[in-house]
Amino acid sequence: MGLKIGHPDFRSYYLTITPTHGLCRITAVGEKIPSNGQGIELRNKFYDIVEALIKRYVNDGELDDDLMAGSKITDANQWMEALAAEQRRLVARWIQPQVKLPDSIDSVSVRALANASDGGSVALTYSFDNVRECTRWIEADKNFVP
Repeated sequence: MGLKIGHPDFRSYYLTITPTHGLCRITAVGEKIPSNGQGIELRNKFYDIVEALIKRYVNDGELDDDLMAGSKITDANQWMEALAAEQRRLVARWIQPQVKLPDSIDSVSVRALANASDGGSVALTYSFDNVRECTRWIEADKNFVP
């Protein structure tokens, strides 16, 4: 029997699993979204996903749409360039205990990623309540291959 996964907004799935802790994190990454310099298309997809999560988990999350202090990429037409250079971020988060999440989910986040100034993708991550122990285990085990 195969693993049933899939959502039309996402093409790749990354799992963090350890033999000690089991499944710790799932990240789904969407297809490349061609965007103009202002990132309109990428931002629209980001907010579509955020809206769906708000309907599911209530609007008690955090939203960061920030240009980093000291960035020289400040023009609105360079929004994608700033995101690609990691001088801008667009991320939404829902974190326990501020938000009541189901079962063993510790946090949910959505992040806009830019591959270049002309396109990017959206990543959705579910971290479970064992993610901190899992991360410490991975960092301590130099032979672990993610």
